[in-house]
Amino acid sequence: MNSIDPTGTHPISKALAKTMIRSWKTFKKEISRVVGQVDSFGLNPNSIISAQGGQVHVFNTWFDNAQNMVMNKLRNDLEMAISRGYSIGQYHATSRVGQSLQIPLPGPSVLIESAYLDFQGIMAAVLQQATRAFSNFLLNHTPPQKAARALLMTVDKVGAVRSTALAFYAVVRAHAMGTLDTLQALGIERVGTIPEALPKYHKLTGDEKVATDAVIATVRLRTPRPRPSSSQVTRARRVERKLEQALGGEVDVETSGLPNVCPRCKQIAKNGPYTIDQARGLIPAHPSCACIFVPA
Repeated sequence: MNSIDPTGTHPISKALAKTMIRSWKTFKKEISRVVGQVDSFGLNPNSIISAQGGQVHVFNTWFDNAQNMVMNKLRNDLEMAISRGYSIGQYHATSRVGQSLQIPLPGPSVLIESAYLDFQGIMAAVLQQATRAFSNFLLNHTPPQKAARALLMTVDKVGAVRSTALAFYAVVRAHAMGTLDTLQALGIERVGTIPEALPKYHKLTGDEKVATDAVIATVRLRTPRPRPSSSQVTRARRVERKLEQALGGEVDVETSGLPNVCPRCKQIAKNGPYTIDQARGLIPAHPSCACIFVPA
């Protein structure tokens, strides 16, 4: 099992993220044409459209419809990626326990709907920021081509980056739920986690950089932080001792053995084991999380 990605779902997430980026690029081309070249909304003060007024409403309606038309094609890709993540989680769980399932699982339908709603939220955020920016373009008499370039930056910074984060988050979440549903069906009552190791930082350019911005954000976790005070250390040790007493000293967490495990995930692993109900929602702990649950 890869210590960087114990879930084994990174290729699925990466493929989904690339598909999302391609869709946003298609939408960006339409923005460049309609706003920058044709000036369909009368940003040029000498335009006939600018004398008619109501450009903000017209732009908002067009932007929303065009965005939805392009992005609705992603639903099948999102559904397939989440379903595959759920299935891989199911496979990992049965492999670790060494038993086959005898009852049906809930499946990933709720996860798919939740992820699609999250994606619609991203599109709503892009629409809001783009419409606000367009209003300022009208007030400041911004040339159409300059306005189009600014809108493209909004699409990249909000739409592309957040979609990439969603791609990785949704698939790992599906893997975690598939694992937990399977373990519960097999009679496992307590679970722990295997934390992923942070990837080394690589300088990226172009589309590859856009597609991985959200993942590279985890590098921030490695920045030095202020040393905790003696009272904080004392409180932390007291909580840890109580936890060990409550769990009877159980040890159930395997780590990658590498020094660069995500601190947040490492703490989650250290605080285990958990009941199945307690474990739900713990993973993913951040957008690029790739931790997995294991039987206690």
